[in-house]
Amino acid sequence: MTTSPWLARLVRIGVAGFDYGLMVLLAGIGSMVWLAAALAVNPNPAHMEAGFAGLVAGWALLTIFLFWRMPFRRVWRVLIAVGVLAAGVLGWFGFRAFLRELNTSGQEAANQVLPILQFGAVLLCLMGLFVLRREALKCGWLTPVRRLALAVVVAGTLVYLGWDESVAPSVARNHAAMAGRSEDASSYLLTLRYTPGVDGSKTFTPPSRKLEFGQKGEKLTAYLQAHRTELAANWEELAEVRAWWAEMAALPVLGDRVGKSADQPFIRFAPVRAYSQHALAIAALKALDGDGDEAMAMVADVYAVGLRLEPASCTLVRGMIALVVQRQALETAEFVLGHASVSDGAKSRFTALLAERKDASAGAKRLVLMDVINYFGTPEAMSRIGVSAGRSAERWPMRCLHAVSGLVRRVTLNPQATSNRMHDAYEKMSELARARDLAGIKKLNESSMTGQLGGFQIKNPSGRLLLQMAFPAFQNIEKNYWEVEDQRTVLLKRLGQSGHAP
Repeated sequence: MTTSPWLARLVRIGVAGFDYGLMVLLAGIGSMVWLAAALAVNPNPAHMEAGFAGLVAGWALLTIFLFWRMPFRRVWRVLIAVGVLAAGVLGWFGFRAFLRELNTSGQEAANQVLPILQFGAVLLCLMGLFVLRREALKCGWLTPVRRLALAVVVAGTLVYLGWDESVAPSVARNHAAMAGRSEDASSYLLTLRYTPGVDGSKTFTPPSRKLEFGQKGEKLTAYLQAHRTELAANWEELAEVRAWWAEMAALPVLGDRVGKSADQPFIRFAPVRAYSQHALAIAALKALDGDGDEAMAMVADVYAVGLRLEPASCTLVRGMIALVVQRQALETAEFVLGHASVSDGAKSRFTALLAERKDASAGAKRLVLMDVINYFGTPEAMSRIGVSAGRSAERWPMRCLHAVSGLVRRVTLNPQATSNRMHDAYEKMSELARARDLAGIKKLNESSMTGQLGGFQIKNPSGRLLLQMAFPAFQNIEKNYWEVEDQRTVLLKRLGQSGHAP
């Protein structure tokens, strides 16, 4: 029976399409192997020169091999080999120049460079697979049974790569450690009065006269005395901010709310800084003028807001703002006590504020866990990575693209597994913070993902990359936190509460 030429051609086209589809899938898996190896060898995503050098070398060798098997004269094969090597060297120096021009932080460099390198790895794998297919066809190795077996292996690999984990126990423990925060709606909205984009928010205008507030000791005294008029004028311009601050200081709690992303509304630092700096400067002036009680009352109002912003904080941004305000207020309280006479009643009122802090260790632990609990450590946050928003997402081409990219992301990124690893690492960090083990925090912060997550792992390479970029400089954050606690303890002892221990 004679086979139709058209049918034979369709069969050849179908077989070729099957082969090329497998090659694309294998190239994707190969690029993930390259990424996993790059993270195992050098987990810092900002240092990608070695990865690029490997790609250039692989591309050059494959190209030389490919052309060496062509029926060219020897002289042309030599010239092609030299040209390919020269192109690889030029590409290497061009990429180095690109990195120097980029000059960004580790995360920004990874966001821009790593996709380029991974795409290069895909192209390199495709090129190698093309050569292998050609050689296999010559040898008659690619039989239908072997093609089917290879497809089964590829499908099984993709299922393995996309298979996620169940929720780790550390997730529940971290949530339990952060339980009990106030989400009072009215006080939360009050803190957002100068946050752009919030209903009813006001625009903050900085005072017109620029002043310096970094002086200490006698330099501070001289500077404040020399700039009384400017301070008073700026204080008048801050009338609305002063009213806002008074409302916050009068409340026993300042609630916070959990947002859906890192772009959630939160209290802005500019009006906080403007008010606290000017209020504390004027309090220091009152102390120099001999009005110790009034000075201490102003310091107490500043400190009270910083103290009450902290317990309900859902973001590290708000937690750090609260910490800065407390530090500045405590420093000014020491200044007031050293330069003016303060009545026992004023001291008692400030002592009561200081004594509101009951468990400093719990506060240190919460400061680490804030962000991971609220949005960075959730599978939903991980799943959103790489998804563009806006009106374009509503159009059917973008919806199709998102559907396809969702499958790809699931293979390269396991959301729950990444969330689990993040919660595990943050739990370790929070326990070190609770124990005031600053050296341990620094060591954990500086350790590589190889040490935390194991060595070469093909599964979840994008999640490993995210984790590599996930940790702020917690050793500095916790150092500042415990220094404030030390200041609070010293001041309490000075005010007659030597029995307090943080």
